[in-house]
Amino acid sequence: MKIFFKFIVYFPIFPFLLLIVLINKIVLIRFGCLISERIGHFGCVTELYLCNKKKVFGFPIVIDFFCFNSVICNNRIAKYCRQELHILPRRIVLSFLFFIRLFPFLKRHDIFNQGSDIENYNFFMHRDINNILDDSKKNFYFSDTEIATSKKILAKLDLLNNKKKAIFFHRDNFFFEKYLENKSYKYLSTKNTNILDYELCVKMLLDNDYQVIRLGKGSNKDLNIFNSSYLDLTNHPMKTDLLEMYLISKCDIIFGPNSGALYNAVYLFRKPCFVSNYIPYAMFHSYSKFFMYNFKKYKCLVTNKVLNLSEVFNRGDLAYNEHIDILIKERVSLIDQSPEEMTASLKEMILKESKSNSEINEEKLLKNKFTENLFYNLKKKRNFKLHGDIRCSFGYSYLKNNPHLYL
Repeated sequence: MKIFFKFIVYFPIFPFLLLIVLINKIVLIRFGCLISERIGHFGCVTELYLCNKKKVFGFPIVIDFFCFNSVICNNRIAKYCRQELHILPRRIVLSFLFFIRLFPFLKRHDIFNQGSDIENYNFFMHRDINNILDDSKKNFYFSDTEIATSKKILAKLDLLNNKKKAIFFHRDNFFFEKYLENKSYKYLSTKNTNILDYELCVKMLLDNDYQVIRLGKGSNKDLNIFNSSYLDLTNHPMKTDLLEMYLISKCDIIFGPNSGALYNAVYLFRKPCFVSNYIPYAMFHSYSKFFMYNFKKYKCLVTNKVLNLSEVFNRGDLAYNEHIDILIKERVSLIDQSPEEMTASLKEMILKESKSNSEINEEKLLKNKFTENLFYNLKKKRNFKLHGDIRCSFGYSYLKNNPHLYL
């Protein structure tokens, strides 16, 4: 009945779809709905799509039309999409997509249908398996009016100065519970961390003369840091989506636990990004020099021992799946990184950015040892492409102190 009802409601668009099908050998018209309710998918899918599109030429001519989802998590990213993409009303795009997905032979008119299941997944998860991002110019820019508006607010917040700036994003359930309350995201609680574990990172940056600004669309808890160079804007009345994006564009580094907000900094602005406490092992975004990663550990609840990399891959989908159900099924718990471990990696990153430190030979050897073990297990478990060249880093101290990555 639901399909029949939609068929009747969307039927007025059907004659236009027939015309589109008739001309698809000359002009291929496609449709897609952007994942606008989640900031990582929203900004990153758009940027990677644009970078790929600028490198693709051929026939037929391809014209793509998008719409937003029912929730828009960041209005400045929405404006960027309107500037760079063909955006149509949601009702029109969903009408086309209904018939396109109803009849399998029309799938080439679906932007999110890239071919195989893994290609569809890589597109949805903005996986840059061809290492295009680092070699492409960014597509996100601010107008003179937006820059002037942002600078006025920064001056009022005492952020308009020449100090180095670090952006901190912390992931918790606040955004999901407030803005996406109609759908439960508790299955992703494995990605959450304790914000108090990041206090040492923030203090280290403050000691190194950084201004640290915490961003996010609201929060439940803040750090007890009373320093004029630390500012939490998550619940600040002067924070806007424009200001958030402008601050990211001007920052020197960005850090925090695994969150889509971090990826936007790399994709939209090519900013150095430290992603701590990442899971699962197989799925990190490895293809950009701007990323540094550390991982959570997996502990077997039966033996009470930390699992090495191969053991994680041998536990069903544990190496590929971040959902809490897989942990319960495999009788495994997670161990978050210590504040000291994260701080050491973050410090290495800022030293590299300041050119006072570089990747030493032993770090290169350990990185190669880890990635060789990773690709061995990837190929043994599932022989499909999730990574291109491994251009990200992990940090010398992290690689040296986590031998379970090589077994």
